[in-house]
Order: sequence, then structure tokens, then C-alpha cells
Amino acid sequence: MKCSRMVLFIQNDPVAPACSFAPWLDEVDVSHGLVRAYAGEPLPAADSWHPLIVLGGVMGVHDAGRHPFLAAEIDHLREAAVAGVPILGICLGGQLLAAALGARVAPGTRGERGCCPITLTAEGEGDPLFAGIPGQFAAIELHNDSFDLPEGATHLASSAGCLYQAFRFGRAAYGLQFHPEVDEQTLSYWMRMAPMEEQTRTSYLTAFRAYFHTWQSVHRRLLSNFLALAGSAK
Repeated sequence: MKCSRMVLFIQNDPVAPACSFAPWLDEVDVSHGLVRAYAGEPLPAADSWHPLIVLGGVMGVHDAGRHPFLAAEIDHLREAAVAGVPILGICLGGQLLAAALGARVAPGTRGERGCCPITLTAEGEGDPLFAGIPGQFAAIELHNDSFDLPEGATHLASSAGCLYQAFRFGRAAYGLQFHPEVDEQTLSYWMRMAPMEEQTRTSYLTAFRAYFHTWQSVHRRLLSNFLALAGSAK
């Protein structure tokens, strides 16, 4: 789905890039920009909103002491969400959005690793972000912390290990706990960084390769749905 407005990635960590999302946007001729928040690049002014895709990172919402940009980003996301700006927050990005909306983000709880089945709620099955996506699909998880549901938000998806996998606030602000953007190169790097046995690391990468074509179809559809929402939002 063509989006007439530029999509802006907010990158919170140099090891958590836009991955497959950037080339997919290029394929459908959607322009996109990048703010390296971790490097101190300024967030856009309130009078020049763009649809936002907020990426992940190894830090947590509560690490603003070591990563001061996080506090400003939370304030920015609160203002953007209330203003109706389309937002897709991924993993840390979803946690930052949840915190911006007043929800608890719990350190070290409901953590997940590797390939996990995601199940849509009844509301998720009817939500435009998941239009055309099966009620259960596989996704990559790599998180220690997790968010609670913000007040006034709609619960869209869950997994066996983490109740809140996706929510929507307002018309077009979405928080995800899973990673629809990840590619094999980045996942391989994350697996090398994470403390785990080599056999476990290999099994996660094997599962990713086995499910790659299914993942690619589902996650491209999710991005396409977000672009449609972003294009129609006022």
C-alpha cells in the first residue's frame, strides 16, 4: 500500500537497525528518514510530524540514567500518540510507547527468546494492522522486559510467555513486543551477543530460516497495513 508521507525511523541502538523494513519501503517507493536517537540526533519538531517506526535496543525504558535520550523520546512519543501520529513501536520501541502512555514496563519479567507463536485477540483479528494476517503466526522475540496495557489501549495479541504482545492506542499508535523487522544478519549478531549455549543459538537461527518465507509474508503485510493506516491518518 502506497504511503504518501515520509516514514521516520527512530533508532535507539546502533545494533538494532531498521533491517528488512528499509528495503521493503524502497521496493514500494515510500520515502523514509532516520533519526539516530542514541547518537543525540534531534527528534522532529511537533509541527513536522511523520509516521514513526520506533526500533528496539539492548537497553530498557528504565535506563535513562545511562541513556538520557530515552526520557526525551518518551515525552516525544506521548505527544505524538495523543496528537494521533501513526506510530509502530517495536520491542523497546513498544515499551517506550507504553511508558509514554502511563503503563508499567516491568524489568526482567515475561522475557522471551527465539521463535514464539503469537496469537491475536478477538480485537486483534479485527484490527487493520493485522488485516489479512493469520490469527496465530510465528515471530522472533528477544526481550527481558515487557509492558503492561496502557489505560485506554486495546489489547491485540499475546503469547504463552508474554500476555501483552501488541496494543493499539487511539487510531494508529501501536506497540509490539515482537520483532517483525528483523533479518538473518541482524538476528545472527543478536544471538552472538546474547548469553546462551551455542546449541540454543543454532536452534533459533535454524527456526528463523525454516519459517523465513512465512515470516516475510506476514511481516511485509503488517508493514503494508501500517503504511495504509499512516497514509489515511490525518
